[in-house]
Amino acid sequence: MNISCLDFGQTQFVRAPTDGEGWTTVKPKRKGKNYCFDGVSYTTVCKSERYLPLCSIARIKKVAIALLCSALTLGLAPLFSKSIRELFTGREVERVLQAITPDVQNPPPPSSDYSILKVNGRYAHAPVLEVMIGKCKDVTLNDDGLAVIFDIANRFTIQKPYPHEPKRFVTINGDNIYRYNHNVTHSIRQVRYIQVVLDLIEKHGTPTAKSFRDKILSDPQWKYNLLLAAFFLRAGRVDESSHREPNPDDYYTRSADLYKAYASQVTTNTEIVDTLFLIIVDSCKPMNLCNQTTKSGFPKFIYDLLSTVHELDLVRCFEDVDSHKRKTEKTLATLLTSDPKTQSEKLYDYAVTLCKATGQYVYVDRKQPYFDKDVFARCSLDAKHCLKIVRDTQFQVD
Repeated sequence: MNISCLDFGQTQFVRAPTDGEGWTTVKPKRKGKNYCFDGVSYTTVCKSERYLPLCSIARIKKVAIALLCSALTLGLAPLFSKSIRELFTGREVERVLQAITPDVQNPPPPSSDYSILKVNGRYAHAPVLEVMIGKCKDVTLNDDGLAVIFDIANRFTIQKPYPHEPKRFVTINGDNIYRYNHNVTHSIRQVRYIQVVLDLIEKHGTPTAKSFRDKILSDPQWKYNLLLAAFFLRAGRVDESSHREPNPDDYYTRSADLYKAYASQVTTNTEIVDTLFLIIVDSCKPMNLCNQTTKSGFPKFIYDLLSTVHELDLVRCFEDVDSHKRKTEKTLATLLTSDPKTQSEKLYDYAVTLCKATGQYVYVDRKQPYFDKDVFARCSLDAKHCLKIVRDTQFQVD
């Protein structure tokens, strides 16, 4: 049964190999290559090829298409397109695919364990998206409870295919790791960075920063909600698009909605949730694009914390993070009395260390990239284990 075809029918994707008709099995250049059609992910089982008879109607049609394309492009099409060149040769390729959809690997949980949240979509033709929200209303908001919430959020919400990039995943030891650049390892590292920056403020903070820190740590509702906010800071992404695109995705609001959906189940102080909701919407945006509520005082302090932890984990994305270090230095200069450049360097070194501890792909000293796929896979699938790893990775406050 055909799944799809590409390149004027030259490449065919099927569920079972075609018997006879001149097909011969060939070794694929890239074994196990994955594809996605209609939201279903497939892996390549085998590859076959054949050459159509020289005088066959099918081959004559393909040659005619190739000649037409060549004429329309003044002969340039065959030079730049392998597909056009192969129209002349009559070569066809057949790939036998096997579905590896999330439903096969991860059967849906009982409906009593989750609810459906409707959030903003990215495109006009799909203005609303539905997201699974795991139920955690019986969880106590403390250190142990935080691990439970992270685990529930990962299983129901985060470790899922991107709605608009479903084939953006890696398969490690038979497990699909979805949204691997913004998955639970990224979320939990941001939680740890919050704790580290607050530790820095305890020793080197300005009087104002210290007073804000004390306000957070003296109230468990504030303390754990801030950590939840850091966790969900980019959980609302639906793809890996950039905020610099002409019509950027509003993953800010979507992330805030996810935070609120989980935080409201375990928080009695709704004012805290509403405040952090607005700050997540503003997170990492230029100040001229922020709400008035986040431009000064305590909300601005929270905004600075969340923006800083987001900057720190960019070590996983860029070989050169000097521009991000300078941005962090400017923020730290408003929070600390010690040299912001020195502290920024220490924080970015720690970010690399934390990425390595969770197996994340990261450049070390701008040289050989580091990636431990087995560690990364376990941390991506087991949020409690990932949280233990980052908690055990110490940061020395001098």
